[in-house]
This record gives sequence, C-alpha cells and structure tokens, in this order.
Amino acid sequence: MRINWCAKQNLCFIFQNNMIRVHSTSIVSPKAIVGEGVEIGPFCIVDDDVVIGDNTRLANNVLLKNGTRIGKSCYISTGSCLGQEPQDFHFKGEKSFVRIADNVTIREYVVIHKATGEGEETYVGENSYLMCFTHLGHNAKVYENCTLAAYVVLGGHVVVEREAFLGGASAFHQFVRVGRMCMVGGLAKVVQDIPPFVMCDGNPARPKGLNLVALRRNNFSQEKISAIKRIYKILVEEVHSKEELIEILKRDFSKYEEHKDFVDFIIKSKRGFRRVQDK
Repeated sequence: MRINWCAKQNLCFIFQNNMIRVHSTSIVSPKAIVGEGVEIGPFCIVDDDVVIGDNTRLANNVLLKNGTRIGKSCYISTGSCLGQEPQDFHFKGEKSFVRIADNVTIREYVVIHKATGEGEETYVGENSYLMCFTHLGHNAKVYENCTLAAYVVLGGHVVVEREAFLGGASAFHQFVRVGRMCMVGGLAKVVQDIPPFVMCDGNPARPKGLNLVALRRNNFSQEKISAIKRIYKILVEEVHSKEELIEILKRDFSKYEEHKDFVDFIIKSKRGFRRVQDK
C-alpha cells in the first residue's frame, strides 16, 4: 500500500487499521510503498522509489535509496545503506534495483549497491543472513539460505548459489561464481569459481575438499556423498575441457539429481576453477 503522512512526535502512524511505526526523526517519502506492520527506527531515510514489505524492521540510521525493494519480515540493522549508485564507470544513470527477498537479516553497516544496466538488479535471496560490514557490489546475486560472515566483499556480478557460507573478510573477484553449499574460509582471496559442495580457502583460494558437514546435515545419503566425491576428483584432479566434463557428468552421474548443480556450474562458469595441481 502507499502511505502518506507528515512528521509528528508520536511514533505510530495508523493506515486503514494497520499499525506502522515510524520514529519522528526519520524521513520517509510519501511516495514510498510501505507494508503492514513495518517499523522504522530513528534517523532512517527512505527515498521515493522504495518498497518495504510487511513486518520488516529498520533499526536506526538505515538508508534506502531509489530502486530498493525489501521483502517481508526482513530486519535491517544500524547504518546499513542499500540502493546507492554502483561503483562502476559503466553506470550512466539507468534505472536499476536492489531486491531483497523475504526473511533476510542484514546486520550493521552493510552496503549493497544497485545494478548497472537498465532494469538489472543486485539480489539477496530468502532466509539469507548478511553479517556486519559486508559489501555487495553491483549486479551481485546471493541466493537462498546463504550466510555471509562479517566483512565479506563481493565484487560486481559475483554469484553465490544457495546454502553457501562465506567466511569473515573473504573477498571475491568480479564475475566469480560460488557453487551451491560451498564453504569459503575466512580471509580467503577468491579469484576463480568454486564448484558446488566444496570447501575453499587460501590466498589465492583453492579447493580443500568437500563440505561434508553440510552434506550430512542436509541428509544427503552416503551413496550421494560418494558420487559427489567422485565428481569432485574429476573436477579438481583431472584435466578436461568444459564439453568433456559435461559429457562425463551426464553419462556417469545422471541418476543423481546433484549432477545438475555441477553441469549448471560448468556451463555458467566465467572465471574457471582452480585444480589441485594448479600453481
């Protein structure tokens, strides 16, 4: 719904029997669209072209710039800044977005820049958790159920597939792709893509084995884990072209649904991925 109000010292504003709490020190554009049950704390600024979903909470000093779309039941903590223009020389003022899905937690001083390109977006998926001081560059995509620890930095166009965990102060080169359910160590310097289900660490980062703890916690059968181990060895210990890898996966592992994660990763990989024998 679209909310129109004027600033008052009372912290509560009522619209059609739905409670919206806005602190008197905050500035919220009358053109912004604010859902039911939203709470906006002290000293926040919400621009014209902003949408905030139902039951989302903003702490204090949060800045939401034009083109920001926040889902339902999110929490955005102190000092976070979403939707500023991208730090990209290619940006020419086109209309682009930051989109945050439902049930996302964004902790203190997180910065998420909107995308470069008309109609493009920087995206965070459902149930993800971004810890303090993380930074998402323009056009980055973080998919469902991901955790980014403190001070993680994603360059432009980085893609983090669902259920990944990125360790504190790890940094990601632009266009890097992080596969599903990966775990990246703290302080890692990631300059190439990381295959699904892999643990990765180092400077520059390289594969360190499979994320077996996550596989078991997510009830992967021993048969599936064994198949993923075989795929891992093919990817990081053998040398094949993209076409050869896809052929091997489809021929030998098609009975396992997870082979599609690897095929999709290989097709979309732009930076290539480091093998065990690489220097």
